[in-house]
Amino acid sequence: MIHTIYNNYYSSEKEADARKYLFDEHGEDEGWSKPEDVPDDKVYAEMAAQDDMDWDEESAELKKFIDKDYFLIVGTFGSWRGALPSGKLVRSYNDLSGAWRQCDYINIYDENGHLYIECSHHDGTNHYEVKRLTTKGYEYLQNGWREHDQKAHEIAFNNNLFSALPHYAHQVFGCKKYA
Repeated sequence: MIHTIYNNYYSSEKEADARKYLFDEHGEDEGWSKPEDVPDDKVYAEMAAQDDMDWDEESAELKKFIDKDYFLIVGTFGSWRGALPSGKLVRSYNDLSGAWRQCDYINIYDENGHLYIECSHHDGTNHYEVKRLTTKGYEYLQNGWREHDQKAHEIAFNNNLFSALPHYAHQVFGCKKYA
């Protein structure tokens, strides 16, 4: 089951919802006879306002979740040279937010306990998965050079003694927990 945490990628459904909302709320005052009469600039401004509210709410929840533990983010960074392997030890929300800091569009979602981040920028799209580190995993990555070593990240990420699914949707929203 996929639970969207935050997604600001454009969709025609989001546009239609914003247009309908504006028509329902302001149609009579503005003299619009149908939702299609709502000017596009007003629709896009409403979509941006809704997105800002969603981001404020969801990023606050994500911050609380991330700041209480250690995590590892592994995946690919989209660049003009193609998708490059990427990984990082996450000690705080500020560390995690580096994954999307240069991006225009972000999609964060939980799929059966896995936490994924997909975000796009001018050079490509980043694809990441986030796992919670166990005490052993954190100690393993803290051992000298391993904190920045991609091979060590892969070992920690793929070893149940070192990392575990974060089950974000279960922990934050009370959704069903998947094994």
